[in-house]
Amino acid sequence: MAHGEIQHVELHTTDNAATQSFYEQVFGWTFDHSMGEFYLMFQDPSGRVGGGFSKEIPALGTVVFFVTVDSIEKTLAQAAELGGGVVQDKKLIDANVGSWASFKDPAGNVIGIFESAQKQ
Repeated sequence: MAHGEIQHVELHTTDNAATQSFYEQVFGWTFDHSMGEFYLMFQDPSGRVGGGFSKEIPALGTVVFFVTVDSIEKTLAQAAELGGGVVQDKKLIDANVGSWASFKDPAGNVIGIFESAQKQ
């Protein structure tokens, strides 16, 4: 993915089984448990849009979308220079996957950013 493309959507859950059952029935989403109990991944029927449900999302009702970036450090610095603020510093997901972070824009929206371990 290129810098600026939306990577995935992340929502909050405290009950993976109930969340999975709900969205399978409502939208026909498929689920992947490869990230363990702390993160429930989903994919829409088209295969183009996906994301996950996490207990780490700040609050119930919060939806965060993640944008691919070339450099988390540079993007956080630029967001801060433009009136935003860091919510989560760079955090490694996995050495083979990459890292994530998040910031608030000047309006208070939280935006997640993702830097792939696979530099293209």
